[in-house]
Amino acid sequence: MNYSKKLFFANVLMATGLVVSLFSSVAYAVDVPANARISPDAEREITLTRIEGGSGSLSTAALIDGASALSGGWSVVADDDTTYTVTKVKLNDGAETPSDNGTSDDGANYTKLTSKDYTASGGTANIPLGSGVTHRDPTEVPADWYTDNPNGTNDADDPKPTAQPDGFYLIEEKVLPGETIEHEVYRGFISVPFMAEIDDGNGNSAVQAVYDIHLFPKNVPVAGFAFHSYVNIFKPDGTATDRFQAVNNSYAHWLKDSVANNQTNVWTMTANINNAMLDKFTGTDTNSTVSVGYIPVWNDLSTLGGEATTNHTWPTTPSPAARDAQITHTTQVATSGVFPVHFIVTNNQTGEKKFIPTTYKSGSLSTNNSTQQIVSTVNGLDITFMYYNKVTASVGAGYVCQLLKGSIPNLQQALDYTNKTGTDFDGLNILDPSSNMTVEFAFSVPMTTSGQKFNQEFIGVGGVFETYPVRPMEIGIYLLEVGARAITTFGTGNAQSNGFSGDGAGRDDGVRDATTNPNGVLVDRAEIDTGSFNAIKTDGLGNPLSGAKFKLRVKDTHGIASANEGKYVSFNSSNGAVGYESDVAKGFELSSKDGVGANILGQVQQLGINPQFDYELVETTAPTGYQLLAKPMLIPAANISHEMWVTDQTNDSLVQIVNLKATVLPVTGGESLIILILIGLALTAIGYFIKKKEKELEMLG
Repeated sequence: MNYSKKLFFANVLMATGLVVSLFSSVAYAVDVPANARISPDAEREITLTRIEGGSGSLSTAALIDGASALSGGWSVVADDDTTYTVTKVKLNDGAETPSDNGTSDDGANYTKLTSKDYTASGGTANIPLGSGVTHRDPTEVPADWYTDNPNGTNDADDPKPTAQPDGFYLIEEKVLPGETIEHEVYRGFISVPFMAEIDDGNGNSAVQAVYDIHLFPKNVPVAGFAFHSYVNIFKPDGTATDRFQAVNNSYAHWLKDSVANNQTNVWTMTANINNAMLDKFTGTDTNSTVSVGYIPVWNDLSTLGGEATTNHTWPTTPSPAARDAQITHTTQVATSGVFPVHFIVTNNQTGEKKFIPTTYKSGSLSTNNSTQQIVSTVNGLDITFMYYNKVTASVGAGYVCQLLKGSIPNLQQALDYTNKTGTDFDGLNILDPSSNMTVEFAFSVPMTTSGQKFNQEFIGVGGVFETYPVRPMEIGIYLLEVGARAITTFGTGNAQSNGFSGDGAGRDDGVRDATTNPNGVLVDRAEIDTGSFNAIKTDGLGNPLSGAKFKLRVKDTHGIASANEGKYVSFNSSNGAVGYESDVAKGFELSSKDGVGANILGQVQQLGINPQFDYELVETTAPTGYQLLAKPMLIPAANISHEMWVTDQTNDSLVQIVNLKATVLPVTGGESLIILILIGLALTAIGYFIKKKEKELEMLG
């Protein structure tokens, strides 16, 4: 090819390139709306406004338009004076967005440029950044925030005069030494300008470049290390009881229930969890992260990690073995096909509680004294738990569930409702504290409480165990670092920060108490009590009577156990267990005592019954010379005592059962009644014949 031909060919290529470039620019102008293009001279600004009182995520409108577009009940904290440390970051080669490591050091793929503090006034902090045309004074904006490229780099050693403040900024709420922060400490990245997805007005998605960016740090509580124990909010089959619902906008009843001896109660142990916490756990996929459950007997907790302890709910005397012989909790194998794990979610704005169930998928639930891996699903994703079902009353006994580290990513995905619809948590990542939700990992344990001492004579007001509530021993463990001491519900050992702040929060120091142990991790402790029917048998003048016999029959359980209504109360005198029988002959016979020895004359007592039921007292034998009660005597729940006998006497709150003396015309039968009936019939017959004879004589006359 000669020179002229080469030149002609080159010109053709150049022309073709110009045409392609022209059409490309036309396409850009047509396809990209004006408000989606980056303007070099638009003033950039970040506005930080602290808000509180709402729930849920904010709309894009709030990011663009500011506080006037707040929704979800959020409002501005007008007196906020928070200081924020703002830092522009320089991305490493090949990085497109910052990858954070959650520390004050450089990130995984970026280094920090100069930092500057900005303090809010009247609830708002303004950070004016300038533009490529207007560079702010270095006292307002650090000079190295103006760069040639948004990744924080310059084309040469020094930035050009047209350098922009565009790029990524790290914004951190500043916490002063010794300052106590009760809300989530704000920390996040923002890109300047921010490309927001908007509606184009025709129902279509569009992009808008935002230069005045509004951010809203939230005053929301952080679900720190904390364990909770509740009773009878779930059934053994994993469904909720009526007690799960709030009563007068309160859930205080989760911490106390009144039951019958030998009744199966479901105890629920929970641990707070959130993303920040779950991201901290170390170890392999099979390592335990959070453990919750109960130990039904006195135990050496060194077998579960941590340290040996004698932190139990009973006094130091009598011995632990003697106490457990009197009041015991017997665990049960989980219901087949039901693994009782839930996630309880509290709306921190309204206080309302809901729960997310898990669905059993695989693993053995049917064997006592075993350790099994159980797979359940949450919103369709598999979560693996380690399940300890050691029910034998010995060291190491316990009923505990552990969340394994390998399941954390699936759990975080399952509880992220950001892109879900038709749920109670649409648009929320409920494990993110900014959602203003608190999530509890909950494990439920069915247990039967029995023992001669589980009645009001011993646990009621004035009883031997009055100040020692009846409950199993709570077990909660956060094991953040493999080989490190755990943050637990037991022990009083040294503080162990385990990668968290060393200010004492979440220490291995047991039960939380505002005065003596404010850093304790066991916050809520459920308990149960029982009731007793206390009465005195008297005559019409109030004199005590012995010799009466009764049966107690369930009248109304108020929806708690309707299958027991109409049945007679049975009682095992060896362990105090209460039962219910349809056959009156199998009902436990109560007698009014004779006052001999330690007996109290006229006392009638049934121990260990459910104080929430209404009963009927049926008299089967009256004292000699007295009439039976004409019909059963109603004993409403208000007359089932939460106190012991002597306290009832002092309060004059005993039930009085009055028998009337037999009369001249007794209603209970006997020879005297037969004689009177015969005499009456004879007199009636004589009167009839006399009257008939008189009528006949009158007719003849």
